[in-house]
Amino acid sequence: MGSGEWNLYHRKEFTKEIINNGEEIAFVNLPVSLLVNLFIKFWSRFVAYFTGKYKVNNETGFFIFTPLMLTHYLLWRKSPILASIDSHFVSIQINRFVRKYYPNRKIRLWLYMPEQKYLVGKVKYDLLIYDSYDDCDLNFDGTINRKRAELNQELIKESDFLIVISKYTYDKYSKYAKNIFRSRGGYSCGVFKSSSQKINITDSNKPVLGYVGTFRNWIDYTLINRLIDSNEFILCFIGYIDRSSKNYFENIIKNKNVIHINYVDISKIPLYMKNFSVGLIPFKVNDFMRSVYPNKFFEYISLNIPVVTTALPELETFKDYIALSENNDEFIENCKKAVRGEYSNKISRYPVIMENNDWNSIVNEIVDEIRKLD
Repeated sequence: MGSGEWNLYHRKEFTKEIINNGEEIAFVNLPVSLLVNLFIKFWSRFVAYFTGKYKVNNETGFFIFTPLMLTHYLLWRKSPILASIDSHFVSIQINRFVRKYYPNRKIRLWLYMPEQKYLVGKVKYDLLIYDSYDDCDLNFDGTINRKRAELNQELIKESDFLIVISKYTYDKYSKYAKNIFRSRGGYSCGVFKSSSQKINITDSNKPVLGYVGTFRNWIDYTLINRLIDSNEFILCFIGYIDRSSKNYFENIIKNKNVIHINYVDISKIPLYMKNFSVGLIPFKVNDFMRSVYPNKFFEYISLNIPVVTTALPELETFKDYIALSENNDEFIENCKKAVRGEYSNKISRYPVIMENNDWNSIVNEIVDEIRKLD
């Protein structure tokens, strides 16, 4: 069960690679809410569901299924009663779906969010996998979310196999987990190496600083403002603008040096990225970000783009290959150096990083471990 809708899902290539490894997958979209989507995302979620957009469909060898729920999973933290009602309703639909399309199969229930803890014991499964790719005890600003932390720890304890991607979360969760596996971020080798084409995004002669991924309040706004105010660069953001950043983004997009390309299929992202003089990872550094291992890092290096990042702990291992910045002044100076071509020696060593960090290699490792538990 994913943490969103398939068409916007950030781990699409990871999921597809599991299928290529010989596994059968049914991807369960985030359920459509009968109450919340009546007022929020009415056309894209509520109406779309009832006009057939979210009906079960078989996409390139696997099923995508969208259940209904009464409220919303975010409300489950606030009300155990709503959580119990909703999870029971969702579980009935998932169990019916499994009986119809996967009779007599061994079922692995693969969860991503602490709130999905309420499905445990209601959805029928043989093996429970919890893929916790960030520190789910914390909000994006690094403050603790106590109710979510409780659900997170309960789900860790009940899971048969826990996947994490950072040393920080591995050390933190080891005391709760039965079986814990530390993975890492990755990229889709075929997608990012298959095309020599390029889609031009600007007529300006200024170098392009690019960011790929969801733009939300984990971005250092002060840093972005300084890059814009310098008037030396074009800033290109590719991806979805989260509501936490919409007000800020609506302001900066008015600047002639800022370009936004909305969500595009991953197969087209490299065609836009080939405009980048620098790949940015401009995240705030706080307790939450200690657990983050950004996939965009590998996507940048797969296209030989110099990487300038804030001092994320998980990227410190690669400090000899990228420009790891301890403060905003250093970040901006590193962008200027990258544009001047001063990091060509770092780029020449990228193949060392790329080896075994594609989704195929990562999925092989994870699936091998899971099969030992079957």
